Amino acid sequence: MNPNKVFEANVSVATLSLRRLQSIAFHLRVSANISSMPDEKLIIEIGNELIRKYSYPIGSFGPNSPAVVRLPDKLIGEIAKIKTQHYVSENYFAFLKDFSRNSIIFKLRKTGVGSDLMVRQVFQNAQDIGVILGYLCDISKMTADEIAESLMELEKQLQVMRITWSKHIAWFSKEKDKNMEKLRAAAFYSGKQFHGVVENQIALILNKSPKIILMPIVESYDDIEIFFHSLDVSSAIKVLVFEKIRDLYNTRSSRAQNKKNKRKSCSFILTGEAESFIKKLAKERQMKGSALLNTIFQEINKDGLMYLLRNSPSTK
Repeated sequence: MNPNKVFEANVSVATLSLRRLQSIAFHLRVSANISSMPDEKLIIEIGNELIRKYSYPIGSFGPNSPAVVRLPDKLIGEIAKIKTQHYVSENYFAFLKDFSRNSIIFKLRKTGVGSDLMVRQVFQNAQDIGVILGYLCDISKMTADEIAESLMELEKQLQVMRITWSKHIAWFSKEKDKNMEKLRAAAFYSGKQFHGVVENQIALILNKSPKIILMPIVESYDDIEIFFHSLDVSSAIKVLVFEKIRDLYNTRSSRAQNKKNKRKSCSFILTGEAESFIKKLAKERQMKGSALLNTIFQEINKDGLMYLLRNSPSTK
């Protein structure tokens, strides 16, 4: 069977735009890379897919027996809808192509372009993100104007989010050899809660103040971006979470470095005078107090230390 004739008989005899052809091919689950195909090749692929899935032999069975393509009524209606449905320009969703699939799924939830289930299902396909976004627009129940308006609003929100949180998000990826440890620090706070501000006096009396989840489950860098781009979390909470993650990462890094250099933390009691002296001297030398004490103990010899101990008032 000629795939071109099958296409013309079952899809269209008129010229369809490349976007329409891509959406039809995607709907039929053509496995080849749709985004890189010219119109003519797409038509052949669509025709072959129809032949493969919906051809039925006429008369006797056999490899050379004549056949006909019969599409289910439901599929005919779905293809007709894609062909004639409102058309949304790629310019409206082009800004989303820079994000990962998980991030796009999260961002599209607020637009209403497709249901959560539909969006997740179509993004499981390996086709190019641009093809998937175009397909979602082509099958959406919203009008072209509604889709365009929703996407424009989303783009504005993301521009603000990028300006506000770009440095925070970049912190998680700017040091390749340390990124995994930063994600582990973030994962430590996944799902953890703390008591929020209580406005309801009854809840306060019953000690049932609302708890706020600090951060959703963190499995990858995408989850970090999703958290900071979320409109459901206040800026104050985002800053608080970021500071907690950074502090935990710095503490763990410091411990790991000390262990590598065979350094151990020590606890001892100093007089107020001694503490003030160490702080003053450390500030003059632009050092930490612990680093100053470490230098003193390393540089002083045993005889000098014993002399100091013999003449110290506290040892007499």
